[in-house]
Amino acid sequence: MFGTIAGQVVSLLLSLFVTRLYTPEMFASLEHFSMILGILSVFVGGRYEPAIMLPKKEKDAKHLLAHIIRISGFSMFVLMVLSFLFGKQLSNALGNPDLNKYLWLIGPTSFLFVFTTAVGFWFSRLKKYKPAASSKAVFSLTSEPAKVIYGYFKSGPDGLVYSVGLGHLATSIFLYLRLKKLTPSVFKDIKKEGMKAVAKDYKDYPKYAIPSSLLSRLAQWLHIALFGMLFGSAGLIAVGFLGLCRRIVMTPLNTFGASFSQVFYQRLTEIDNEKLKAYYVRMLRLFLLIGLAMIAFVWVLPENTMTIIFGDDWGSVLKYLRVLVFWFSANFAVGSLSFILHRLRSQKTILILDALHFSLVLVALLGTYFLGGDEFDALIAFVVMKVVYLSINVLVTLRKLSNPAV
Repeated sequence: MFGTIAGQVVSLLLSLFVTRLYTPEMFASLEHFSMILGILSVFVGGRYEPAIMLPKKEKDAKHLLAHIIRISGFSMFVLMVLSFLFGKQLSNALGNPDLNKYLWLIGPTSFLFVFTTAVGFWFSRLKKYKPAASSKAVFSLTSEPAKVIYGYFKSGPDGLVYSVGLGHLATSIFLYLRLKKLTPSVFKDIKKEGMKAVAKDYKDYPKYAIPSSLLSRLAQWLHIALFGMLFGSAGLIAVGFLGLCRRIVMTPLNTFGASFSQVFYQRLTEIDNEKLKAYYVRMLRLFLLIGLAMIAFVWVLPENTMTIIFGDDWGSVLKYLRVLVFWFSANFAVGSLSFILHRLRSQKTILILDALHFSLVLVALLGTYFLGGDEFDALIAFVVMKVVYLSINVLVTLRKLSNPAV
């Protein structure tokens, strides 16, 4: 919590300056970059990262960490080549041609993202939470001042994108140094045979988790892609508003949820199967109460709040936030506890849920467009489907936990 709060306080305070240096259209470029990074990073590490918590022997966990880093390095170069070959076509398809000049960063940034995620799980396995907590503050303390500095020199969307890349680089360096100090032997005695063995033992992760995570990420980011494609310039402005809403509400909630979830996942490995359901229900109630408090807070804000805080260009954001907060809050409550299905090794169930998630979101966005709705109507339909999916996720999880065969 300390690392999360420290990082988010810096981010929110500097948002007062960042939103006065960059327009909503510039934020749309950052959202598109983040979308592509989020989707493609699914493939980079083979989705083995959560499995680091599972091996009984530390030697196996070490080999799994080494395997993730090795395949991530290879994937980085593949993505860099693809960005040069197809970057222009992708940028044009999204209605944002300027995006092409940043796409070479996707490969290196996705490698850094997977590295920090994997090392975070490693520290959670060892119950050493301070490095992962501190890394969240490192990211904000690097990326947010960089955005202000770039913006001061009128860099346009370049400042937003390059600052995020710089934040990931600083975070990775910090975690690598902490890794070498706290567990200096982590990469000793690593053998190809050992990496092959653990890759085989946990083959269900790439087999099921990659398509599952891909569907999940597509469902998470599909609105960012389609708003520009379907609604033109008005859609791009909406993407900028969505980006600010994500930045000031969803990112703090998700960062806190991610911080909790790694501790939660480690705790789950120690709880007997028959006690899992009671623990899940207790945590879900707590997180739902936090989510309801967030919804109430957003809805009582005065109409001119965003104009006063973020500047004249952002006055309409509150209208969007009052809809999005229902998704943000539900996602926080359910997503923070979603690792319980990994604990049950229910990769097939996760895949089915993610396929449902993607389908509901796609129907919401395309259905609104073909029925003649605008970008705000699409947003409302999108959020409704998100809440429906998250409710189904809870019901399925409870049913799995009630199964005595678990």
